[in-house]
Amino acid sequence: MPLGKLNWKPASAPDSLEDWADKQRLDRDILLLFHQLADYPEIDGDLYFGTVFNLPYWEYLAPAGLDTDDCAFLQEGCLVMLLTMAWGCFDGADAETRPHLEAIRIALEPLQDDDEGRLRLIRCVKGVVAAACAGTYPDAALIAESNWVHREFVRGYFERMVARFADPYYNEKSED
Repeated sequence: MPLGKLNWKPASAPDSLEDWADKQRLDRDILLLFHQLADYPEIDGDLYFGTVFNLPYWEYLAPAGLDTDDCAFLQEGCLVMLLTMAWGCFDGADAETRPHLEAIRIALEPLQDDDEGRLRLIRCVKGVVAAACAGTYPDAALIAESNWVHREFVRGYFERMVARFADPYYNEKSED
């Protein structure tokens, strides 16, 4: 699906099958991103932007109309995607990202959060995007913050999912 063709608008609840399919495209991309990043100890921007990862993720930073967990997953996932895209500008995978850097920077400007972890994520993404816009390599502090993002949001996602399987809900035997 080419950039800008997503039908689901985060300002309102998805109300059609097409809208839910679009939301699931975001879910799919975020999960694939996390899966691919799990092979590395840090954020790696050398991915297939424009072919595999080709949605306007910066347009979905303030999802609404979904439950709290879905909204958090989509926002955090889109932020990690944007961080990865920005790192691609330093890893040589910038052909698809660079034309959108200014739109990404503008979309990030108003973001704030009451959650300290998400606020730290937002600040990290803003910093790496600003460096990419300026054509300067991120400093050691931004590299460290990007590594924290990987641990907290990528690895953390998998740790949370594995922990869920200890929940009795998943251990009930079904009657076949």
